[in-house]
Amino acid sequence: MKDINCDLGEGESAARTRALLRYATSANIACGGHAGDIASMDRCLQLCAELAVHPGAHPGHFDRENFGRAEQPVSPRELTLLLSQQIGALQLVATSHRMRLRHVKLHGALYHQVDRSRALTKAYLDFVAAFCPGLRIIALAGGRVHLEAKRRKMAVWGEAFAERRYREDGTLAPRTEAGAVLEDPEEIRRQLARLADRNTVDTICVHSDSPQATRTLKIVAGALGPGGRKKQ
Repeated sequence: MKDINCDLGEGESAARTRALLRYATSANIACGGHAGDIASMDRCLQLCAELAVHPGAHPGHFDRENFGRAEQPVSPRELTLLLSQQIGALQLVATSHRMRLRHVKLHGALYHQVDRSRALTKAYLDFVAAFCPGLRIIALAGGRVHLEAKRRKMAVWGEAFAERRYREDGTLAPRTEAGAVLEDPEEIRRQLARLADRNTVDTICVHSDSPQATRTLKIVAGALGPGGRKKQ
């Protein structure tokens, strides 16, 4: 594991964004779908530049009511248009700061829908290859997007989650299940130790909307050590 990524620009205050970025190496910036607007994108990019954190796009369903965590019908063409609008918006703001985006990571339900669908995975990877080939993809470790991107020799990191409970078969417990989000620091440390044994995991995610997100990021940074927080 070489990276700590955190979702940002999702309605948190500027002070909270700064606190979260103290421990992250990559920031997934909401770009107008499930959350975020031009002002929040601008603020997050400025803080990434100040704190030497790598910025990336975090597109999701246009569904603020459910924070992008409810599945929505989406075709390959609709996915392409969604990505064009949201990644394009963040790229324009980044250009105004003479910055470049480093990665893209889908949000919430869209992340999982694309990973389950061969057609959506193809549309996603085709879009990145054609329109933003310089972006690294962050995808579920061992999932369809991760493996197909590797097969295509695209830049990709496999991701695991610090504070989400995993089932025995390695899948994530749904958020609707009790205890799906880990809160106990020792339990999080044990999970990180297990994840460290997976050679498919390159980056660990912490969700910023968790009440204990800053504490969890600090735990992850401590567990990975200086080598795990080296800027890539």
